[in-house]
Amino acid sequence: MHMDLHTHDDACGCDAPGPVQLVPPPLSLYVHLPWCVRKCPYCDFNSHAGKGALPFDAYIDALIRDLDQDLPLVWGRVVNSVFFGGGTPSLFPPEAIDRFLQAASARLRFAPNLEVTLETNPGTAEHGRFDRYRAAGVNRISFGIQTFNDEALQRLGRIHDSREAERAVKLAQDAGYNNFNIDLMYALPQQTLAQAEHDLERAFALDPTHISHYQLTLEPNTVFFAKPPQGIPDEDSAWDIQEHCQALLAEHGYGQYEVSAYAREAGNASTTSTTGASATTWGSVPAPTARSAPAPSSRCCAAGSTSTRRPSWTPQARPPPSAAMTWSAQNACRSSTCSICCACTKASRWPISRPAPDWSAACCDRHWIPHRRAAG
Repeated sequence: MHMDLHTHDDACGCDAPGPVQLVPPPLSLYVHLPWCVRKCPYCDFNSHAGKGALPFDAYIDALIRDLDQDLPLVWGRVVNSVFFGGGTPSLFPPEAIDRFLQAASARLRFAPNLEVTLETNPGTAEHGRFDRYRAAGVNRISFGIQTFNDEALQRLGRIHDSREAERAVKLAQDAGYNNFNIDLMYALPQQTLAQAEHDLERAFALDPTHISHYQLTLEPNTVFFAKPPQGIPDEDSAWDIQEHCQALLAEHGYGQYEVSAYAREAGNASTTSTTGASATTWGSVPAPTARSAPAPSSRCCAAGSTSTRRPSWTPQARPPPSAAMTWSAQNACRSSTCSICCACTKASRWPISRPAPDWSAACCDRHWIPHRRAAG
């Protein structure tokens, strides 16, 4: 969030600071679509293998109801980007995506240059489907390729091979998509430095505007955590891969702006970068991670998430205070039992209409609310 400082001339002709206007940061809307064809052994996200016919229409109805419930939290806020994550959002038919976007656009202020991203599993790509996603309003695709090594893909439990990955990207390009991301992982079981570099070379050949390049980690509550695969590179080897790949990405014009995010041009980093300090990410049920999930009856966290990751900081290690007020809608508790947070979040125009409280205590015994008074 930023503050516009207005000045005026006083009686002595000197400039003096005028009233401070607090301007809410823009929004990035995250929509979680939790089903996938098969749960990957390394995945700790709130995702579930679909069984039988999936309830697409009923789920979209639930998302719209959830959106209606949380509108008072975001009145007047501009939405810069929408990100459909999962799970495997590309399992949803374009008509379902279109219906949600139509409903959201009728309720929210979409920016004229709104970026709408759909995560896509190459194994679900079909001829003609990308044209319909584009007609629905999706203007960016994020491909979960992970690697172009077929043996590594099998070890990772992926449902596609390298040929299908390249075919999926080309289908999207044929449909008019020139803004897309490729997800790649490194430090894979039995992976060598040469193989990791080869993955990037294959990706460069497809000309993506953005590459997510992140290390495989063994997360709790996953198959890989319970039964670690053989041949995972040690820390030194993983570091060598990271350093060489960072240099290779830079050599091909991909600037690093986050730990694992690389964009060919600064303007192509909008979806991920807007989730930083200058914007608020607003989520829709269920949350992407399955950790520390409250009971289903506990509607804690704005946008109705019933599952969310605890912030990386703790009460003993709070972020440093800043001159600007920090406000995060997704961390604002709406529980009727939490008087500390709800005193401010019940006001639909907060934080402009009233000052924020100081750092609060634990919210619902699960979340900490990073509200801070504006300096001065």
